[in-house]
Formats: sequence, C-alpha cells, structure tokens
Amino acid sequence: MAELTNRDELEAQFAARVDKLSIKHRRELQRLLGTPPSLRNVPEEWWKKVEQEQEDEFTAILFLLFAASAAGQRTGSRVRCRTRQGLGWRVGT
Repeated sequence: MAELTNRDELEAQFAARVDKLSIKHRRELQRLLGTPPSLRNVPEEWWKKVEQEQEDEFTAILFLLFAASAAGQRTGSRVRCRTRQGLGWRVGT
C-alpha cells in the first residue's frame, strides 16, 4: 500500500470517531443496565446494534484507506464513504 500523505491526520480522525462511538455506547449501556445494574436489562438486539455500528466504522475507514492508496493520493482526488448510520468519511484533498 502506498504511503498516505495525511496518514497522521486520518489516524487521529479515526481514533476520535471510534472514541466518540465508544462514549455513546458506554452511555447507552449504563442507562440500559439500570439501578442496580443488571446485564439482564440489556437486550440482545442492543449488543448486535453496537457490534454493527463498530464494524461499519472500521469497514468505512479501511475502505477509504485502501481506495486512497490505490488512487495514489493524486492532488485533488477524493474518496468518500458513508456508514449505515449516515456518518460520512472523506479522504483526500
């Protein structure tokens, strides 16, 4: 894979988005657990939703990194992608 000219920026953006998603999931989980906390309060569908959202983020960034590398990061070239939740990613200038 060709070296990306803005790799540090992309990695920081990816880390920030994953962190934001993790914070969202942690808040939801704390709410669902209830008081006193019990895993029985958390529906199986919620775990599946969390897994899918995380997978979508990882898939989107990997797709964009590979596409950007394949494009050779030509000046002015852009690659865009959206996750199922409608969150957009853009790589390039």
